[in-house]
Amino acid sequence: MRRAVSRWIAIAGVNAVALLIAVLVFGRLFDFGRTLSPFGEPFHKYTILKRAPINDASLLKAHNPHPTRGWTPKPNLTRMDAGFATNSRGFRSVREYAHRPEAFTVMIVGDSFTFGTDAESEEDVWPAALERLDGRLHVLNFGVGGYGIDQMYLTIRESIAEYKPQLVLLAYIDEDLLRSMFRIYFYKKPRFEWRGDELVLTNTPIGPPEEVYAELRRQYGVLFPHFQLWKEDRAFRAWLASDRSTPETWRLNERIVREAAACARAHDAEFLLVHLTQGLGLNPSFYGPGYKDFLSDLLSKGPLPHLDTRDAFLNAGQQWTLGHYKGPEARFVAQLVWQRIQEMDSWKRFAQTAGPAGSS
Repeated sequence: MRRAVSRWIAIAGVNAVALLIAVLVFGRLFDFGRTLSPFGEPFHKYTILKRAPINDASLLKAHNPHPTRGWTPKPNLTRMDAGFATNSRGFRSVREYAHRPEAFTVMIVGDSFTFGTDAESEEDVWPAALERLDGRLHVLNFGVGGYGIDQMYLTIRESIAEYKPQLVLLAYIDEDLLRSMFRIYFYKKPRFEWRGDELVLTNTPIGPPEEVYAELRRQYGVLFPHFQLWKEDRAFRAWLASDRSTPETWRLNERIVREAAACARAHDAEFLLVHLTQGLGLNPSFYGPGYKDFLSDLLSKGPLPHLDTRDAFLNAGQQWTLGHYKGPEARFVAQLVWQRIQEMDSWKRFAQTAGPAGSS
């Protein structure tokens, strides 16, 4: 009897080892990450656990962890270093940002479309193109690749007092709305949660890569994180396809945008919300009879200074880049934003006392 039990234990041990080897070999040959939705948290958790290069100019190479925003670009980068240039504070600029009381200062927050990921030159970034349209403009590009609207708001909240802009501009693409729902996207990030009718910032402070990696390892284990991530991915896909995802996502982001606008007003700055059209949104056939958009829903609940670039892009009759903006898209957006700025009360007050217009 003992001999039989020992034999079964030995067989079970051999099978367990064989299964482990098979799983490890299979994991090497087959990229499990390809089965996960690239828009969901499980995919980004798996990428970190795998220690794979992180997309969007590689966060771990070109960005530093930030305790509340998640990550910010490293300072003093050159195009040779990372494909883009940053100043000594890590902003997308070849010059330093100093307070210019004689100029009209525009603080722009956004994601990679504002930061200028994949731009062919520093001049092909739309905030830089905006500044060239009038020498009286002082444009500060606070865009960061991969940011959600929540991280943009935190950037405003933490930076506005130092730079004293007359106008704060939040530029978003549709995907940024979903990013606000996540705790990990490319890297660990902040997450606003509802406490009754109030928003509370959670998932901070955010530490260095090794700390984030260790947190995930404690949560998912070392050998078999795949099954749990697969279950989370299925749940995410089901939520995304459900009737709950849009109202839950919009409700959170609408409050964040309203709080961003209130923050700007509290610092004597006007606020402008800009919807940047990109990708499938540049194709007229994308907008079917049942199409709904976040901006219209937001405005139905109360006025807010805004600019939607969609109709201008669609009516221009051009072939646009479907990915990150290149020079033509950057200059087009800059012109649209400049026209809208000239309608703002803050600009009208400034123009009454400033010198004559001119390009820089």
